[in-house]
Amino acid sequence: MDTGLVEDIDYNGLPLECCKDSLRLYIENGYNPGGSMYAVLVGDLWGASGRLDDNHWEHLKSTMRWIFNEPPSGIWGSREKVDAWMAKGGNNGRN
Repeated sequence: MDTGLVEDIDYNGLPLECCKDSLRLYIENGYNPGGSMYAVLVGDLWGASGRLDDNHWEHLKSTMRWIFNEPPSGIWGSREKVDAWMAKGGNNGRN
C-alpha cells in the first residue's frame, strides 16, 4: 500500500474547480471530500451516481482517470484506505 507523502500532484487535470478544491483538501489535509467524491474515492460508483448532478456526471470519467493516475493508490480505492487517510490528517498531518 503506497501511502507515502504526496508531492507534486497536478490538480489541473481535474475538470471542475469544486473537485480540485475537494480533492486538494482531502489529499493535503485529510478533510472529508463530501458525499459524492467520497463515494468515488472508495469505489462506490452506485452511491456516487445517486449524488451527482448532470455537470458532475458528465465529468465523472475524467475525474476517475485523474484519481487513478495522480494520487498514490494507498489513499483511494476502499473505505478503509480513505478513512485511514482522513484519520491521519492527510499529507500535512503526517509531517
